[in-house]
Amino acid sequence: MELNVFVEDYIKKNHPELNDNTSVSYMEMSNAIRAGYYFAKGSDEPVDEKSIEFIQSIYDKAKKIYEAEDLDDEEKYDMIFSDEISRKVSFDYYDPDTSYEEDVAAFMRGFEEHIEIIQRKNKY
Repeated sequence: MELNVFVEDYIKKNHPELNDNTSVSYMEMSNAIRAGYYFAKGSDEPVDEKSIEFIQSIYDKAKKIYEAEDLDDEEKYDMIFSDEISRKVSFDYYDPDTSYEEDVAAFMRGFEEHIEIIQRKNKY
């Protein structure tokens, strides 16, 4: 459940006077919740986390980390397997679970294949 929906449900449950969907206070409450939610996400607009643009932006961040020469393998691992990168995308790939270097390389190969599949399917 999205945080904005959770907050809105909580307010409706605990403040029945705001349950009238046509009231000005209800509209103001909904707008305030959405504004706070999008502000916390870092955007004034909803982000389509399934869009190729969003996934490509996450891939670009991961690739920059992967190719960085000033980071060691453990740092790359920690940065890629984080809320900012790996938890924002979902795809299957073979994870060898051998070393930081191999785990990151396997993730990046899987991510690249995932991007290629999405781009191929988006042609149609």
